[in-house]
Amino acid sequence: MESDPDGFCRAVLEFVDYRASEDLLVDGIRHVDIFSRLEQIVSPAAARLIHLSVSEDVQRRRVQSRADAADLDRAGAHVVEADLAQSLPDRAHAVIDAEAPFEQVVEACLSQINGWIAS
Repeated sequence: MESDPDGFCRAVLEFVDYRASEDLLVDGIRHVDIFSRLEQIVSPAAARLIHLSVSEDVQRRRVQSRADAADLDRAGAHVVEADLAQSLPDRAHAVIDAEAPFEQVVEACLSQINGWIAS
C-alpha cells in the first residue's frame, strides 16, 4: 500500500467488483490520503466518509478481549492512528458517536446515508 497507494485503491475496487459511476461505501478507512485517492478514482460518483468517533478509554475497553489487545499501545503510536484520531474526523462528511448503543450507531449511519441519497 505504501509503495503504490493508487494501485492499492484500484485493487480494493476490483476486489469488490466496483463498477464506474456507482457510489461508494467503504468500511475501515484509516488514511485521509487513501480516502482522497478513492474519491478521485471513482469521480464523478460519490464517495463519502463517515467517521465513527470513540474515546481512547472506550476503544481500550473494547479491545481488551481481543487476542491482539497487547498491540493497542504500540499501534496507537503509529502514524496511521494519529491520522485516524486527528485528520479523518475533520475530513469526514459525517461524524457519528460510536459510544452510543450499537443500534443507535447503525441508525445514525443509515440516516446519514439516506440523507445523501435523497439529496
